Amino acid sequence: MTFHSTSSESLRPSRLPLAACLAAALTMSHTTDIAHAAPPPLALFLQRPQVPLTERLGLHASGRMKALQPMKAMRPAGTIFVDSCSDGGTGSLREALNAAVDGDVIDMTQLTCGTITLDTGIIATVGDVDIDGPGAAQLTIDAAGHGRALYHLGAGTMRLSGVTIANGIYASGTYYYSQGGCILSLGNVYLTDAVVTGCALSDTTPDLNGAGGGCIATAGAFTATDSIISGCSITSASGDDVAGGAGVLAGGNVGLLRSRVSGHSITADVGYSYGAGIASIGYFTAKYSTIEDNTVSGGFSRGGGVYAQAGAFVLRTTISGNEVDTGSGIIVTGNSATDTCTILNSTISGNTARISVGGVVCGVPLALQSTTIVNNTSGMPYAAGLFIGDDLDIQSSIVANNMGGTALRDVGGNDNAAITGANNLVRVSFLSLPADTIVSDPLLGPLAHNGGLTRTHAPLPGSPVIDAGNNVGDYEWDQRGSGFARVIGANADIGAYESDPDRIFANAFE
Repeated sequence: MTFHSTSSESLRPSRLPLAACLAAALTMSHTTDIAHAAPPPLALFLQRPQVPLTERLGLHASGRMKALQPMKAMRPAGTIFVDSCSDGGTGSLREALNAAVDGDVIDMTQLTCGTITLDTGIIATVGDVDIDGPGAAQLTIDAAGHGRALYHLGAGTMRLSGVTIANGIYASGTYYYSQGGCILSLGNVYLTDAVVTGCALSDTTPDLNGAGGGCIATAGAFTATDSIISGCSITSASGDDVAGGAGVLAGGNVGLLRSRVSGHSITADVGYSYGAGIASIGYFTAKYSTIEDNTVSGGFSRGGGVYAQAGAFVLRTTISGNEVDTGSGIIVTGNSATDTCTILNSTISGNTARISVGGVVCGVPLALQSTTIVNNTSGMPYAAGLFIGDDLDIQSSIVANNMGGTALRDVGGNDNAAITGANNLVRVSFLSLPADTIVSDPLLGPLAHNGGLTRTHAPLPGSPVIDAGNNVGDYEWDQRGSGFARVIGANADIGAYESDPDRIFANAFE
């Protein structure tokens, strides 16, 4: 093993206000048959809880966890080169991480073996540590079902780049929280060009403890850049209190940039579930990202794609194909009067709520601009596209063709909310909208790859949204990003997609 001193700029998360608690659990009896129960008032989904989710899911550095932290001899931080694909021994990843001190870089970029299989189980490390591989498609750290892959102790940041983490599994014992199928961190986790996939978490003992983070559980912040978190699961026992974040559960802020969170599932009996894809205790940010096909079966669930507790900012992102009981696309709540939600140039489409609101539930002031919320469904005749619990400013957005029960139900919520805006298309609303709102079918094509990083709905010829919108945000590009102008023609189109009659192909002449 070779150590080389290096100096590098330390990447730290931006510190936005952290939430103190999460939305209240439903007051339904655990023994109620959800298929026959009268649905609770939607306001319950926007209340604040009496017990913080950080406690209910054990996202805190307990004395037991601290006791497990290894004592390391101090030495100058440097680079440790991994030159063996063995599970242990000289030059292995296990040896490197066991020896790492605060500030070390674990360099695996020269490995050509393709897979490191952790036959002897989890690897623990501590503090600020970078783990760099040759690329997510070139190297997999495979837990092979022998436990979690990585356990990150201390309050630092573990940065993973150029690597895939796969096939971790963790099952809790009696009176212990079940956290992190592949990765458990008591600090922060940052991913860059990384994949975390195929991890499983189970809490099969009905001891009223929580289960969270099917792929990743972190007590601090989580960010993913150019990364994929996919195909992880949580199985929660009968009688357990709560499950959250089959993809990611984070006690701090969550940020996605050009990343995908997809294919996660929570299987619960009668417990409560939050965030099939992501459960964010802090502020949630997504840019140029996709959150899709995350589901919860059983129990009482909310937040199919995302459950964000302390406000959110969503830009050029698509949230689709998620399924839970309520708020299947995204639910945003707040901890203070300053928490807000902003959704810009984004698409929320094709999400299914078994009870109510397939699209967006927002309990804090919402700014909605150049966004498309369509084709979301709800089992009950409530607002299926957008439900607001606070004020709304809606600009140049489509909320249409969302079905509540057997009828169109696009917008609903707090009758006392102040609603402002202009140049929108909403087919059916229970609330009074700006006077110039268009009430008609937007005539959109299917959710498809129309260019850019995320899927969108393109207006069909003759659509009433073409040239009928505004660009109050002064955006240069539509949802698809660079090369797809926000304004073509007399005015911007309403919604996330800007039509261009002169464009032959989605991406120039691809």
